[in-house]
Amino acid sequence: MNVYQDAHNHLQHAALHPYLAEILLTVRALPVTWMVVNGTAESDWEKVAKMAKELSFVIPSFGLHPWSLPERSKDWEEGLRTYLTQTSCAVGEVGLDLWMQNSDLQLQKKILRTYLELAAEFQRPITIHCLRAWSELLELLPTVPIPNCGFLLHSYSGPADMIDKFLPFGSYFSFSGYFLNPAKEQKAQTFREVPYDRLLVETDAPDMPLPAERNQFPLPNAAEFERPNHPANIRAVVRGLAEILNKPEDEVLRTVGHNFRRLFQSVIPGERSQRTSFC
Repeated sequence: MNVYQDAHNHLQHAALHPYLAEILLTVRALPVTWMVVNGTAESDWEKVAKMAKELSFVIPSFGLHPWSLPERSKDWEEGLRTYLTQTSCAVGEVGLDLWMQNSDLQLQKKILRTYLELAAEFQRPITIHCLRAWSELLELLPTVPIPNCGFLLHSYSGPADMIDKFLPFGSYFSFSGYFLNPAKEQKAQTFREVPYDRLLVETDAPDMPLPAERNQFPLPNAAEFERPNHPANIRAVVRGLAEILNKPEDEVLRTVGHNFRRLFQSVIPGERSQRTSFC
């Protein structure tokens, strides 16, 4: 039986809430055995934690998205440390974003540095968001500790020639179904350059919608999303990546599943180990 793992989504998002019962039935039927549900602001951390307690396939992850940094409290680091101490959680989504208006790069770098330090201290995988700041991220990585398991560059949209530069730091690269849109063909082809053992797949639901013809689980439009992405579209994401790589779908599914367990094993119940490298 085929099983799926979603390396990055936001199941707690309000856009999915009205359809959550149907969503849960569908992802269980696929089945999705694990999904990493990423908090992006202190205001949604407890929602993520609650989902992880109630849904066995949810791996919680707690972060401050660059867009939410202005609303952080003075106690955000203490709050994150509490989750890391008391729960088996991942770290993120956090990162660098020069696409957004009024970017404060120095603040973003300071917060990301703290996150990487905490991820290394607790030896937890960390998910990094990066938009138009690839050189800045590469400059930062040699100056900070990195967890032994490595980290995820989710929905990697950077240049193909930078992939080899990230690899020595333990980077994994997740493919999003959004790259299957014709306008993103170049981004999709970039994943042919990613080593097979560093590939993951994600939905980023409710964001990153697939092309309409690939969207097997359409949801009604929401205020923030014209076409909210359904987490069960992870199956179509795997199929699309297999087409790009010109490899059998079952083979790609097994490979990304193995890679998922290698990166997130410290937060998957029953799969924790004492690994000391990301190789």
